[in-house]
Amino acid sequence: MTPEALLSNPTVLEHREKNEGFGDYMTYAFFSGPTAFRIDMKDPNKADAPTIGATMTLDGARWRVTNVTLPPLTSLAPTLD
Repeated sequence: MTPEALLSNPTVLEHREKNEGFGDYMTYAFFSGPTAFRIDMKDPNKADAPTIGATMTLDGARWRVTNVTLPPLTSLAPTLD
């Protein structure tokens, strides 16, 4: 995914138009070392929402996403009867 694709996402556009952030989606954000930063996110409106994690690593003068942790696909897809 590119930054352009992320910023053109309809949900992101809706939040940007309202000058809203995504801070309420973050459940954890902390440095796990001098050059590593961990973020965990989930939907605050759903108590049983799965958590998505990301790790950013300092590479020179830039932060890069180096790992994304996704929940099992079964927790993201609706259940079928």
